[in-house]
Amino acid sequence: MQKSHFVKKYSVQFINQRGSLSEPFYFVDHKPHESSQTWQVRRSEFDHMNLMNAKEHGVKVHEGARVLEVLFEGKKAVACA
Repeated sequence: MQKSHFVKKYSVQFINQRGSLSEPFYFVDHKPHESSQTWQVRRSEFDHMNLMNAKEHGVKVHEGARVLEVLFEGKKAVACA
């Protein structure tokens, strides 16, 4: 994410139903860390970036496949049908 083209965001501010703004919430003030930020992403690009990253790290990726069922052993997914 650090090297992505997505816009970095360092705070958030909310608007209530009456249009009043909240105080800004600065991420670094609440969790000081080099990653105290978020990004404004286009979801389709973000999902594709994550898929390619998983693939580059050895995850077996199936694109264009339709999943009808996920098989579990306990809480662990073991196969898709």
